[in-house]
Amino acid sequence: MNNYDKKDNENIIDSDNMIFGRNPVLEALKVTDTIDCIYVNSNANSGSIAKITSIAKSKGIVIKNSTDQKLTQMTGTTSH
Repeated sequence: MNNYDKKDNENIIDSDNMIFGRNPVLEALKVTDTIDCIYVNSNANSGSIAKITSIAKSKGIVIKNSTDQKLTQMTGTTSH
């Protein structure tokens, strides 16, 4: 994944090379082909999440279902 400057988007974590949040992930999918894996809440499967998973599948990106609790633990926030 590309290294993005944290000041450009508060939902990007440089140290872990992780992007979180529906819109930041969607935008990253549009501009880069270097995303290895996407974690999605296993209970979210419509709207923007459906679009994200569709684009990811078409690019051959691994999609891993996760619990809300695990996503919160990974990102350090409940906004993911």
